[in-house]
Amino acid sequence: MPPGQHELVRFTRRKPVSSLPAPRAAIPVRVAVLRNPASKGRGVGPLAVERLLAAWLGSPVVLGHREDGSPLITGAEGHHISLGHAAGCTAIAMAKDPVGIDLAAVAMTSADRRVAASLFTGPERAWLDSLTAAQKPVGFAQLWTLKEALIKRNRQGLDRYELPDVSSVLTDLKPALVGAGTEWRSWAALDVGPSANGLELAMPGATLVPLGENELAVAQLSAAAGRFALAVAWTSGRT
Repeated sequence: MPPGQHELVRFTRRKPVSSLPAPRAAIPVRVAVLRNPASKGRGVGPLAVERLLAAWLGSPVVLGHREDGSPLITGAEGHHISLGHAAGCTAIAMAKDPVGIDLAAVAMTSADRRVAASLFTGPERAWLDSLTAAQKPVGFAQLWTLKEALIKRNRQGLDRYELPDVSSVLTDLKPALVGAGTEWRSWAALDVGPSANGLELAMPGATLVPLGENELAVAQLSAAAGRFALAVAWTSGRT
């Protein structure tokens, strides 16, 4: 969900004090972004997600949800998935250990500015303030998606937990706008191939960039639906 749609009032009494976990070795993570040209809402439906996951796994699966709202795939025991939605697009991440993914449109609103002023750490606010006017929307979207990806990986709800502190990766972020014109293909045409650091990419024209030794990666995407920031958080050997 784009950060501007969150109700700021839910977080006004919360402080972003939780920190990132200690660095761990990277694990393989499969990532795809599916676009529904007819939708400007929450992206593709569960059937398209199930068909992509089935193609990855080689057997049919059923997409459901746990009691805490996190996605669950029946028929794929031993795998974790995460979903993110924005402006008619759905981002999907799958791994054998806990994983989180988030997708947000690059369009910094007045609500987003209030979120940054109230909920970001001092170093995060200082970094955002140091950016140019053109970079700020990208920088905000990167920070927000990183926080959401970490929350999803840990299966924590925004209304119950403090926002993670991502200030330790600020020097690795590159908040420059990507070019326009990259069109995402339908799920059936996705070409999943290996990329650096064990991550697998299914997004034409985009590259996942691991953030130092942390179990985090970001990407900047451009499509007919707009420009987006994407973040992935994973973990190794934990349940």
